[in-house]
Amino acid sequence: MDNLYLSISRTIKLIQEEGFTFNEALRIYKIGSKELESMNDTNYLFFDALFVIDNEWTKASAAYELYCNWAIKNEVEPISQTKFGRILSKFTNKKKSKGNIYYEMSVKNEI
Repeated sequence: MDNLYLSISRTIKLIQEEGFTFNEALRIYKIGSKELESMNDTNYLFFDALFVIDNEWTKASAAYELYCNWAIKNEVEPISQTKFGRILSKFTNKKKSKGNIYYEMSVKNEI
């Protein structure tokens, strides 16, 4: 449970670093959490388990491979790479460079 609180705290801090007050950041976090709950899809749980939003850029193919390993370990049917990309786009920024796609996030250290 401590990891969950730490993850929430980090996420709110990152939102604050974008110029939002604590209350605004908390509201943004809650809206995102409610949206996830309403999706009612266990495949969305991977984002919080594997990634943290920050100023690093992670190659989409490497992120997808990590996700597939997580899905197998957690006995979840992996989603397609296209759906995976759509989900990531809801959480973080995306860029293309030299034919590759990158997302503005990094892999959590706990993995």
